[in-house]
Amino acid sequence: MAELASWTKQRDQILNDENNKTIVIKEVALGLIGEEALRPLLPIRIRTEPTLEGLIRLFRECYQSLGIMSSEGGQFIGGHAMREDARLRTAAGLSNAWDGNSIKRSRSGDGNYALFGRRLTMHLLVQPRAWPTSCSVIQHSPTKAC
Repeated sequence: MAELASWTKQRDQILNDENNKTIVIKEVALGLIGEEALRPLLPIRIRTEPTLEGLIRLFRECYQSLGIMSSEGGQFIGGHAMREDARLRTAAGLSNAWDGNSIKRSRSGDGNYALFGRRLTMHLLVQPRAWPTSCSVIQHSPTKAC
């Protein structure tokens, strides 16, 4: 982390230094400090109630495999990712990630990218009395689990 902070500070000094007036001088100075230091991986491979967008960001920035696991699955089922307006998008995205398919995104804020070789595992425990109220989340399942 200290290496990254040091590199960032040097880069900012080069870019903000008024003596380095031309792009060529700045590029040479940036070349002398080398490539950006690697960011440490975040210790968050397992999430309990992520959104699809949050998982994709973790896939992009940190890990090739992630897990959604909780002994209180109601947190996920009743959470932001499974709201009515996000439910289908979340279910389709999770299914795609679980299958190991590539994740292709085109977003104005994040740009365009494709992620390959990412895998997702899920293990959610739901209390029996909470299950009937959450069945409507997956009522269109071809297996008719509810």
